[in-house]
Amino acid sequence: MQPGGVATKVASGIRRVRLTWMFRTMAVVAALGMHCGLVAQTDPAQSPVSKPLYKVAPTATFALKDEKRAKTLEMTVVWPQAPLEANVKSPAHFPLVVFSHGLGGSDEAFPFLADYLAARGYVVIRPTHADSAKYMKTPGEFIRDPRASAKKLDLRDRVQDLVFILDSLADIEKGPLGGGGVGENILIDRARIAAAGHSAGALTTMLATGTQARALDKTVASYAAGIKSIAEPRFKAGVVISGAGLKNKMLSEDSWNKVSVPLIFFDGSLDTSKASDETPESRKDGFKHSRGTVGGGPPAWLVFIQGATHSSYGGKTKALALDAGAMDPTDPQLVSAITNETTFEFLEASLNGSQSAKDWLANPKNLQTLGQGKATIQTK
Repeated sequence: MQPGGVATKVASGIRRVRLTWMFRTMAVVAALGMHCGLVAQTDPAQSPVSKPLYKVAPTATFALKDEKRAKTLEMTVVWPQAPLEANVKSPAHFPLVVFSHGLGGSDEAFPFLADYLAARGYVVIRPTHADSAKYMKTPGEFIRDPRASAKKLDLRDRVQDLVFILDSLADIEKGPLGGGGVGENILIDRARIAAAGHSAGALTTMLATGTQARALDKTVASYAAGIKSIAEPRFKAGVVISGAGLKNKMLSEDSWNKVSVPLIFFDGSLDTSKASDETPESRKDGFKHSRGTVGGGPPAWLVFIQGATHSSYGGKTKALALDAGAMDPTDPQLVSAITNETTFEFLEASLNGSQSAKDWLANPKNLQTLGQGKATIQTK
């Protein structure tokens, strides 16, 4: 399906809807991408939640051949279609988010976040990495030993998947499967591109946006060579959902010294996984050791969600089975709502320079209200 025509650039300020505590349930539904109508309120103490601006086109799934690596990369694309209101004008170019899934995941990961962003003017591309359970000999087989599988992750290859997508944007825009892709009428803004990811995809995102690591080639020599960067400069921001910290021997306190783009980190009080030794405290390391503006670097944010488990950021999905013994978790639907809206605000601030988004991130009451008192945000 071809999307609607494009015209002038959309204003960076997104019109918002204010919700009372009585309408919390509606806020969660909206954050999950269900485009219900919301009534504007006037109480200044209420939390602003962004309003969807576009119909979301049906997800396109296709594959592209990377001749250099002799590899076929499967991916899905979600994008904004027609504006929901007559006074909303489509931009000449839409910003792009490339989302990297976690261990054993696929291009179907985080569907609520993808739809949420597409409804607000973002193209979202989700590749399926080589470690996906889709490629196991028995389709749909669960990863029996997550730790052993995690040791086999090829992070350099994962980053190259993201790079290949950026190299292939013209082909993606034309629709490589006879018009089944984004379509010729949609143009992705090459200057406004962000990486995002969850778990192993969060580490992939950190590496793609400038976090330095050692032993990327899994050899003694590469470990002895110290930390190095395999950053892709076309990424201008990074969304790190349940990322790795210093429990991962690939990283050190200096790993974030040369990051030059804004990063936002998501962490939860029950965020442990069967695939690693990471703890809720260690997942804060990326934020702790980022320079931030006070250290002469780009801004960094940390969102902490009480009761969030390792996989609840994506909402209620099969991936929740990877969580490690979580007790009394917060409803994944609420965790997803927090993740979706805060990610959108971060992208608006980082890629579009939206002052309203910067103000939203700077006011902790917004997240506290949206998260029903279970979410906090820090910045530096």
